[in-house]
Amino acid sequence: MSAKDDKLNQFVSAMVGLAGAIKSESELCCEICGEINEKELAILGFVGDHKSAKMREIADYLNAPLSTLTSIADKLVALKFLVRFNSDEDRRVVKVALGEKGMESYKAFLTRRKAMTKKVLSKFTDNEQNTLINYINKLAAAMVS
Repeated sequence: MSAKDDKLNQFVSAMVGLAGAIKSESELCCEICGEINEKELAILGFVGDHKSAKMREIADYLNAPLSTLTSIADKLVALKFLVRFNSDEDRRVVKVALGEKGMESYKAFLTRRKAMTKKVLSKFTDNEQNTLINYINKLAAAMVS
């Protein structure tokens, strides 16, 4: 095996490990936030970060068809995670905001995210943290281009 092949294998192994760690953290967040799934958690996170959102904005963020998002939102509304309303500017536009359960879940999510972030960053010096963040951004950009 060449040195280049070895480096490729190391990279793949590191990425698989990272993906597994992210998946485990995501599953834990879903459990903490009320036994919801990852797509539902992503919706709650997006809506919470934006206070309210148009259904189309969420669909675009998730790269999902609006019909799929509507069925997920219907479930989250029924479970009191979201509330649905029409936009003041255009009554045809449907928006959602966090409901009572959604607000509780979002707060739990933020608490967990902050704790996980502190835990990870504590393993690095300030300079290493900056380098890590830059490399993660560069990696993400390279993967979508």
